[in-house]
Amino acid sequence: MGWKEKEYRKTQKAHRGGKETDSISPFDEEMLRIQGLIRCKECDMPYPYVQRNCPHCNAPNTDKYPLR
Repeated sequence: MGWKEKEYRKTQKAHRGGKETDSISPFDEEMLRIQGLIRCKECDMPYPYVQRNCPHCNAPNTDKYPLR
């Protein structure tokens, strides 16, 4: 029983689809905020909070500079 793969583990892997980082933990967002960073919603890369656009994909920073 110990060496066999259990049925519930197989279904968990199937639901995840192989990705380990599907969701971003609230601790990750808090650590970025402490460092003055924000995570881009388009490319998922961290960049400084005060920048208007992401330097990687040029997506707008709607948290600090909302669209009018």
